Amino acid sequence: MSLLIRNALHQGRERDIYVEDGGIREIGSVSVETDEVINAENMAILPGFVNTHTHAAMTLFRGWGDDMDLQDWLTKRIWPMEAHIDENLVYWGTKLACLEMIRTGTTTFMDMYFHPESSAKAVDEMGIRGFISSIFLDKFTGTGLEESIKTAKKDIRALERIGPTIYPALGPHAVYSCSREILEWVAVYSCEKEIPVHFHLLETEGEKINFQRENGIEITEFLEEINFLQPRLVAAHCVWADQRDIERLAKFNVNVSYNPVSNMKLAVGKTMNVPRMEKEGINIGLGTDGAASNNTLSMLDTIKFAGLSAKNYFKNPTLCNADSLLNYATSNGAAALSLDSGVIEEGKLADILLVDLKHESMVPRRHSLHSKMAYSASPEAIRYVICNGKTVMRGRDVKDSREIIKGFENAVNNWFEKYGND
Repeated sequence: MSLLIRNALHQGRERDIYVEDGGIREIGSVSVETDEVINAENMAILPGFVNTHTHAAMTLFRGWGDDMDLQDWLTKRIWPMEAHIDENLVYWGTKLACLEMIRTGTTTFMDMYFHPESSAKAVDEMGIRGFISSIFLDKFTGTGLEESIKTAKKDIRALERIGPTIYPALGPHAVYSCSREILEWVAVYSCEKEIPVHFHLLETEGEKINFQRENGIEITEFLEEINFLQPRLVAAHCVWADQRDIERLAKFNVNVSYNPVSNMKLAVGKTMNVPRMEKEGINIGLGTDGAASNNTLSMLDTIKFAGLSAKNYFKNPTLCNADSLLNYATSNGAAALSLDSGVIEEGKLADILLVDLKHESMVPRRHSLHSKMAYSASPEAIRYVICNGKTVMRGRDVKDSREIIKGFENAVNNWFEKYGND
């Protein structure tokens, strides 16, 4: 499969970009026959967004239990319905999530949810990259170590067979939902197989206080003790990470996923200490979290709120400038997942956005492109999305979008009619 993008604005100049076999082969003035040609006049070319933390299928719960206390939301709304979730619901929930992510510029995401093979099937059909986690919740489910390991290995084998844009990951949920034995096994196995680890860490004050009270040790100190902290770890939230926590994360090159929209909506009480983490050299990516607690999967929203949240909380308008925010959403996210993308360069994976510079949210053209992408860009300005060298959105059109929405609605309506009053 080959593609030629003509006259795209790249680093201040109009250039052609030649794409073949999923990669960017040449940038400049290109003359070559290709399977597809896109005229990108008056469009800027940018790397696709990388969403480092979400629960894609939780589109099923969008608007279900808003404006509630977190514990009530979980115990009265989410967990009772999740008890009845199946492969079909996860498939449709993920399929709709991919549609929304494509339309808002995401080409790669890291996911954690039930029935990972169903999630992966939906992602593969939609044509974007998914790091799909086999989830561990043994403290909640009572599943033993041997059974948990057997399930994880089975999930990984299944995910590896699905398609070229599907990547297996290990998803121990959190310290309060996973046993020490599970976390120790994940730490060893992820290194042996070079598989990323997807983990919730220090999201709430209660998580931090309760763990230390019950175990007599800080969470990150415990994780260091069991060799869980490592460069393949993507730790989501980290809102309540103090100086000692941050130093430990930096020491072991842990990647952090900043989720400002979900954190503010659930009122976790602080903003992640971005300036301290940057000072310590921690790689920061961005995550939307799930549509149940965000309520969108738009990385444009997350980019803007990441900047505004930090600027406001730390009373410093110079924090998280537009260039940094775009890096969080692209190159930093790719680095967190050891993915050779996140920048528009020859030799990199062809995960690409084409943005309409004449859209009302993108003018005046003479001012900073990154500033407009960080603070003003509408999803409607994103005209083309290309992942792995294949065009998955053309002029805002995504294949089978109406059928996806219809299938999703039917699945959700049947589910809630059956179980919504439990």
